[in-house]
Amino acid sequence: MDVKQKKSSLPPNYYQGTLQLRRPTEEIVVFVERAFAKERRKNPDVFVSKVTKHTSGLDLYVTSNRFLRTLVTRLEKEFGGRVKLSPRLFSKDRQTGKELHRLTALFEPFEFLAGDVINAFGHNYLVAHAGRRVSCVDLSTGKRTSFEGKVFDHRRSYEVLGRHTTTITMLFPAIEVLDPADFQSVRLQNQEYLINQGRKLTVDQTVTVVKKDGLWAV
Repeated sequence: MDVKQKKSSLPPNYYQGTLQLRRPTEEIVVFVERAFAKERRKNPDVFVSKVTKHTSGLDLYVTSNRFLRTLVTRLEKEFGGRVKLSPRLFSKDRQTGKELHRLTALFEPFEFLAGDVINAFGHNYLVAHAGRRVSCVDLSTGKRTSFEGKVFDHRRSYEVLGRHTTTITMLFPAIEVLDPADFQSVRLQNQEYLINQGRKLTVDQTVTVVKKDGLWAV
């Protein structure tokens, strides 16, 4: 993370707020670096004065609360995740009496990405897009749906399901596949979803499934 100040009128250790990145991916870190680099070209008084590393992520000390609010909104929109803004009274301006606040902005991305399968609200969903809104395909019906990202703020509200590769063992009277756990032939829970994908299905064909109250094709 580049924290160098470029022709700023502010002291190098000055900051107004803190961006707490928890479990950031490399893509998120690069996104933040580029956002600061772009803003600094317009306003040299916007920069990161210090970075503290933690086992769970990074703390970035930022010189502008206004830019910090904008950045965390962009992170939520681009990647999806939990956002928490915590302003704290720091001091008062001696001349104007205006209250000055330190802002702590937390961003923690969801534990799922586009392409993952999650179980939430009693359904299994294939995630198409994770951002401020999370777009999914219901594996039961094949229909698209979306949710406000904030409904996934609590980790216990969803479960990321592991993918397994298996093979089709039977097509009629119902599609069955090998259970990766015990290698028993079991009925696929969402047969219509698999059929509606338009692929020609054959015995011994490889398919990807998730396991949650049965096997579901992805």
